[in-house]
Amino acid sequence: MLIERLCRKDKGIMRAEMEAAKVLKDMKRYSRKMGQIKNDVERYYRDVRSREEGKKEVARNALDKGYSFEQIHEITGLDMETIANLKDGV
Repeated sequence: MLIERLCRKDKGIMRAEMEAAKVLKDMKRYSRKMGQIKNDVERYYRDVRSREEGKKEVARNALDKGYSFEQIHEITGLDMETIANLKDGV
């Protein structure tokens, strides 16, 4: 109680208290925005991984049908090492 009364009487302390409240509000907003960005990045990463798995599935099917590594590379964009690993079952 005494501290609150003193703060109300001293305008400098009162201004500092108001600025501290603004900083806290900004920090909360920043934290929420960072959470949204994190979620967006994770969603993008899942999408990329899903597309990569789809390309690998196409490559496996093409290997089973006798397509050459070069043809599979042209179709999927996968590098030759990845295609070789798929053929070897890695």
